[in-house]
Amino acid sequence: MEYEFIYISNFQLFLATLLILVTGLISAVLKLGLLKSLIWGTLRTFVQLTLVGYALSYIFSINSIWLTLVLVLIMCCVAAVTAVKSTSHVHNYPVVLAFISLAVSTFLTGAIVIGLLISPVPWYSPQVVIPIIGMILGN
Repeated sequence: MEYEFIYISNFQLFLATLLILVTGLISAVLKLGLLKSLIWGTLRTFVQLTLVGYALSYIFSINSIWLTLVLVLIMCCVAAVTAVKSTSHVHNYPVVLAFISLAVSTFLTGAIVIGLLISPVPWYSPQVVIPIIGMILGN
């Protein structure tokens, strides 16, 4: 099964940038003090999405089950560390336990969504697996 990408025109990018500019203008007019963090966040997002886009293009071209599996495990590891950092009221919460619970639940949910509902060919297609697993972990 061949997957196509969605082309985003320069005009669409301009509209997205316009939304950020309007937000910055509102922040400046209301003196909310958010302009610096908004600009920094926008620049960081641009750089991160550009780098991730290039990395994903390369990963998608390889189309390897092993690379896809390693990336899913890395995503689970990052999610586990992030989850542990956000639980300030629980001291010494083991990252390994968070990783195992996230990995098991993510693989189970991912297998149901990807295998039964989407059914890509091949089933480990990184164009499908990586975004779905990212949405599951982000949730």
